Amino acid sequence: MQSSINPLVRVYSEFASLCRGFVRAKGPGRMPPSTRFIIMKVSMRSTAFILLLSLIPVLAGCSHAEVTTQSMYEGTALPRPAVVLVRDFVVAPGDVALDSGRLARLRRALSGENDGQQQQAAAQSVVDALGNTLVDAIAKMGLSVRRISADAVIPAGDNAVLVDGNIVAINEGNRAKRVLIGFGAGASTVDTRVALTYLAAAQAERRLADFRASGSSGAAPGMVATGGAGAAIGAASIATTAAVSGGTQAIRETQAATVSHDADDIGDKIAAALKPIFIKQGWIAAN
Repeated sequence: MQSSINPLVRVYSEFASLCRGFVRAKGPGRMPPSTRFIIMKVSMRSTAFILLLSLIPVLAGCSHAEVTTQSMYEGTALPRPAVVLVRDFVVAPGDVALDSGRLARLRRALSGENDGQQQQAAAQSVVDALGNTLVDAIAKMGLSVRRISADAVIPAGDNAVLVDGNIVAINEGNRAKRVLIGFGAGASTVDTRVALTYLAAAQAERRLADFRASGSSGAAPGMVATGGAGAAIGAASIATTAAVSGGTQAIRETQAATVSHDADDIGDKIAAALKPIFIKQGWIAAN
């Protein structure tokens, strides 16, 4: 993100300097006051936009997901599992609130799909993102890990650890508000319940931890905050402004992509909460 913003900062900085230099070269008395006013106004807005661009990495870098521990196993250490199973989280399409914006409603009406189908698609995108992120993160810890479907039968025999849970709410928010206003307006949200369970051969399962995890689309600025400079510079810069201000969280090609991004953040946070448990059990090395 930082590398993509730096060139834009340089472009806008050079443009602002060019505007000021042009006024100085011409001299205040050698151009109409209205022209001088417009050029200086564009220069000031460009300078303000540079400052905003510099803040975007800070806003984008903040985590927009959190995990709360609700219970934790305090018993003796357990044998290292042969595999960690990440079971697809369960979610009902009725727990999905689709994008509430007018344009989004119009797109749905023209798509030929009913709300139930689109709710199902949004739910599946979150399930996939969450499951894949967890698998990737756990694999990097050095444990054997596999994703399984929600209705899969748990194989008997070897010791295993199961990560599963429910997605209790998905809200796509309002994409138009995120793009235009930002700073949390129209934010999408995902709320989950997570369980970590140890499955031992011929023994009762042991619950190792319960978590509540949630994420939102965050607080990046929208086009209202950045559009002034773009409008003054021209249509090309408006497109650039939209790409930067929305790129951290808001401008996605589909409504589901935003809640999928939330699920990615949640998956990373859950994995971060699982790691100290695995270390404490002696299954992975602390590093």
